[in-house]
Parts: sequence; structure tokens; C-alpha cells
Amino acid sequence: MEIAILGASGHMGMEVVRKLLSIKEIDSIAVLMRSKKRADAFQKAFSSYMNRIRIVMGDVSSFIALDSLLGKASYVVDMAALIPPQSDYHPKNAVLANEQGPKNIVKVLKEKNPLAKLIHISTVAIFGDRTTDHPIGKVGDPVISSVYDIYSLTKERGELAVLESGLRNWVILRQTAMFYDSLIKNNMDDGLMFHTRVDGPLEWLSAKDSALLVSRIIESDIKGRLEGKNFFRHVYDMPGGRKNRCYGWEVLSKGLQLASLSFEKVFQPKDFVTRNFHGVWYPKDNILDELFHYQNETLDDFFKEQRKKYPLFRLGRWIPNSLVRYVLCKKLLGKNENNPAYWYATDRNELLMAFCGGRKAYESSPQTWTEDMLPKEIPEDPKGLDPLYDVEKPETEIALEDLKILARLHGGECLESAFKKGDVYRPVAFKDQDGNAFSMTPYAAYKVGHWFNPTLTGYVWDYDRLSKKDKIYAQAWYLTFSPEENNRYWMDESFARHLQENGK
Repeated sequence: MEIAILGASGHMGMEVVRKLLSIKEIDSIAVLMRSKKRADAFQKAFSSYMNRIRIVMGDVSSFIALDSLLGKASYVVDMAALIPPQSDYHPKNAVLANEQGPKNIVKVLKEKNPLAKLIHISTVAIFGDRTTDHPIGKVGDPVISSVYDIYSLTKERGELAVLESGLRNWVILRQTAMFYDSLIKNNMDDGLMFHTRVDGPLEWLSAKDSALLVSRIIESDIKGRLEGKNFFRHVYDMPGGRKNRCYGWEVLSKGLQLASLSFEKVFQPKDFVTRNFHGVWYPKDNILDELFHYQNETLDDFFKEQRKKYPLFRLGRWIPNSLVRYVLCKKLLGKNENNPAYWYATDRNELLMAFCGGRKAYESSPQTWTEDMLPKEIPEDPKGLDPLYDVEKPETEIALEDLKILARLHGGECLESAFKKGDVYRPVAFKDQDGNAFSMTPYAAYKVGHWFNPTLTGYVWDYDRLSKKDKIYAQAWYLTFSPEENNRYWMDESFARHLQENGK
């Protein structure tokens, strides 16, 4: 038996390979490597196991490479992704890895290996923003990409390609935020940290536990433990558990505490965005952990290990907070283009509008922290969005009237005249609020939160306009954006960002 892996050289990918090598039923692991440098490093890391590993050179744009990689696989694990901040700087590569990759994988599997079981790693980012009043997000909530977030947009499209593929054996895991050994080092030289709302919900899962889940899905299926559980052809939340919930500011605070530094003294409120974030807490009851028991490591344990591993952090006790702010924030806020202070200084008003509510809103940001700005308590029973339709209805019970209700809530129309109850994987005809006809499976639209909108065909975030008629989008969008706003955000062919403000 062979397992094919895309993204094997990443933090999660390396851990997945290690876990799969311990499963005796797996004879071979085929991995895709897009450069000799990556292949050499991978081969060095697994030098003792190369008799069971097959390296295929190429990337997801090469059908020759994908044919070789996927042709004999019993299982395919697609972890290939370009994540922020690299996706912000290299949007074309993000489109290739996150969107075109899944489309090409689906094409090759349908033509060459339709019985292979595909495990596709999606992301929590496709839920967009959440607030302290409604921090819970889950499968069934509207899929709504954050403005200018090429990562979440391309992952949304990639996920939809798998959903609508017509393949019978796939599963999609919407992974929450992931921590890994070099997380701190990899994110200290970019303004991405300031894209995190300080009061935004975040939930974490380690790379090792992520890999444990993937390996246990495969092992359980190989050994027949998933028979009768209707596991495949479904989308699942992939949480880290209640013990790994926190707020955005707490992650940076935990990092600074390694060096005995204070978040409140190093940073100021104006450093951070106030909306257009992406992060949720997943519901505490989760079928994946019930089935596979993969949640082990905690974020607190991670930071403790970082302090042990890097004794240099201990030197921080002799460094004033003011000096850290000067060095850290002068470098990032003054020179790195990926943060609010730089946007303000360079008149990037489209970004200030999307992330801060506009130039005036940014200017009026408080100078100092107040206690209510930095929430500490994790509620016992946090809220999510109130469902506008019966999203929990069993798939076998979904009828034509349910699809009509869904379409009306979106401001559109269901064009089907005949629909067999429960036939949720056959695409049906809809019309969106602009009169565009499209087809989508009821599973994707009714159970998983997808719907046709301009982000699927162009780089356009038109949710201010759409939400005025679309009650489902409005429910999520108006958590942080205002019904009075009438802005249109888009990227051109070179991925430059633009804003059409107040309908002008």
C-alpha cells in the first residue's frame, strides 16, 4: 500500500511522514518535492527510511509529476499550502499551491485513480472574523474570506474544488491555527503579528497532534474501524480543544513572557488591526477527537519548551520593555509594509479601511491599554452565530423546500423543479442575488456554508453590498463591519489592492 503526500517538507508534513512510517501496513510513501534543496533536506531527515519513501520531483502545476505521485496511491494527503505572510508577498504562488493544486489533484485522481481516498487540509481562515460576543465558528457557518486575504480566498476555492469534485472518497479538515517548533522565530520579522485582533478568538493545535490525527484516520480506515461511520465525503472542524483557546493578545504576551517582558509595555493599541481578522474557537464537542483522540499538546506547554530550548530568552529580564519596543516596532512598524503604522504613513487607505475602519478610526485609536481591551476569561459556554435555517438537518432529510429557503436567505433563488430528498452530492441549479446562474451541491451550500459570490471568479470582496440582501453573509459580516458601509475591495491582475469607497 502506498500513501501519497503533498506538503511533506512542511512542519506538519514532516510529522505526518514520521507517524505514517510507524504503520506496518504502509509499504511506501510517495512525496512531492519542488526543489532539489528540499528533496536533499528531506532525504537527510529520513535517511534510514528511504527504502520506503519515493520522491517525485515537481510541483502541483505538473501533471506528469502528479500522475507519478498519485497513480498508485491508496490514500492522498494534501497539505500543500502557502500561508501568511508568504502568501501576501507571493500571491501567484498562493494561487498555485492553495487553489490550482487541489483542482489538479482532483483532475488526476478522477482520470487515473478515482478510488483513492483524499484527505484535504483546509483552514479556519475561511470563516473570516469573529468577536468576543460570537467567538464560536463551525462547519455550516458561512464561508466568507477576509478582505485582501489571498490565503483564505485561495483556500476557499481549493476546498470547493474538492467538495464539487464528484469523487466518492474525500474528507476535508478545517485546521485551526497551528503551532510548531520554529513558530516564534519565523514570525518575528514581519508585521503579520499586527493583523491579529488583540481581542480576537484563537484556537491552537500542534503540528505533531495535527499529524497524529491524519495518521490515525488512515490507520483506522486501513484496519476497518471506520466502517459504518459514514466518515468520508464530509467536512470537519479540526480544533485544538478548549485548553488551547486564547485571545490574540495572549499569544504575543506568552512569547514576551519568555523574556520577562510585558505585552502592555511593549505594544500600543494603535499597533494592531481592529477588524478583518480570521480566527474562531471551535465547538467543544468534536467528532474527530471522539474518534481519534489526537488533542495532547497545549500552547502553554509549547512556550515552556521554547524557554528551555532557547536560553537566550532569559536575557530579556535585563532588557527594558521600552528598548524592545524601540527595536522591534521601529523595524516592523517603520519599515515592514505589512502593518497598520506603515499603511498610515504611506497613505494605504484601502488597507486602513479594511483592517481598521478607515484613516480617522485609526487616528482615534487609544494611546494606552485599558483592562476591557485585553480579555482574559474564556467563557464556559461561548456563543456562535444563530442559525437562520436548519443546518443540522440530516443529509438524508434535506428536501427541495430546504434549498429554496437557503437560496432566499442568500437573496437568490433555487432553480430546481425536481430534487430527490437527500441527494446532496448532485449539483443543483441556483441563482445568486445578482441573477447569476450557478450549480453547486446541496452539501456544499446547505451543510458546509459555501455560496457563489464574486470572490470565486475574481479577487473582489463585495460583502458590504451583498450583505444588504444576503441575510446569511450579513450575520457574519456585520460582526465587525457596519451596515452603513458601502465599500468594494478588490485586487487587480498584479494583485495590487484597491478600494471603491462608499459606492463612489
